[in-house]
Amino acid sequence: MVRRMLGQVPKEFENQIENIFHSKCQINNKTCSLIIDSGSCVNVASTRVVDKLGLKTIPHAKPYKLSWLSEEGEIKVDKQVLINFSIGNYKDEVSCDLVPMEASHILLGRPWQFDRKAFHDGHANKFSFSFQGKKVTLLPLSPREVNEDQIQMLKKRKEEKAQGYDNESKKSMISLKGVKKVMLAQKPIFLAYPRESSPSFQNPHSRCPLDLSSVLDES
Repeated sequence: MVRRMLGQVPKEFENQIENIFHSKCQINNKTCSLIIDSGSCVNVASTRVVDKLGLKTIPHAKPYKLSWLSEEGEIKVDKQVLINFSIGNYKDEVSCDLVPMEASHILLGRPWQFDRKAFHDGHANKFSFSFQGKKVTLLPLSPREVNEDQIQMLKKRKEEKAQGYDNESKKSMISLKGVKKVMLAQKPIFLAYPRESSPSFQNPHSRCPLDLSSVLDES
């Protein structure tokens, strides 16, 4: 799957000539990004949306390795998830392989298109099929809407990564209260410093973090 770099969409690209099918769907009352791509031999769900919505996964009957759709290189696909989703009045459920996909939250591939006997109008980039006795037509987002959606997804990924970094930093920092508690219990304390920030042996307070200096002054 090849995509243009994120940025402004020129007016000459406002038709569907270079677009795969992008749309929006509802999963557990949350709006999610969806792609239909007949070039994919599997249906795929992003680990992000599964984790965020707390969806239950099951072991994959036939685990395999995948080397696309991810920024992490080759990965092992060993889980699946059954997703109930809706696009307008069309409500369905689909079994998806679970991967750390960045392009979309849900990707419907050949299995979905085969099961629904969906017809793809390549010029209008829309899908038509019959489901539960009713005719369904799925229309794509415009290239500009797709671009805006991708920008929002990228923004959220950056925010999540930054938040994750902050959380890990907080977990790795020992609190002043914690240090005092250990000292009062007269137990040994082991501190690790990066070489460039470690205090000198002659002057333990030099270049020492302020919180730690206050503890050393009290000891």
